Amino acid sequence: MQDEIVRNIPGHPDWVGSFYERLSEYGEWNENKYQNLLAILIELAENNKGQQNIDRELIKTLLILLIKVLNLISSHFDSNDVFKISNLSTDEILNKKEKFEIAVISIAS
Repeated sequence: MQDEIVRNIPGHPDWVGSFYERLSEYGEWNENKYQNLLAILIELAENNKGQQNIDRELIKTLLILLIKVLNLISSHFDSNDVFKISNLSTDEILNKKEKFEIAVISIAS
C-alpha cells in the first residue's frame, strides 16, 4: 500500500507511470491512478484512525507529494507559467485538489 504512495516521489525507481509522474511530466491528471492513490489514502486514514504513532516517513512522503501536487495546481492557474493540466476543467481541478488534501490530512488526524 505504502509502495504505491512512495513511487510517486521523483527519484523512486518505479516513478515512471505513477500519478505524479504523469501529472508533472505530461500535464495529465490520470483519473485511474488518482482514484487508486485516493483509495489508498482513505484506507490508510481509516487504518490509522485514533492512533498516536504514525510512521514519520509515511507522513513525510505524503507531505512531499501533497506539496508537489499543490505546486503544480498553482502553476496551472499562473498565467506566467507554461505548465497546464490538460484534461480537466477548473472545477474538476479544484474538486480533485480538495479531495486529495482531505485524504492526506485525514491520515494524520
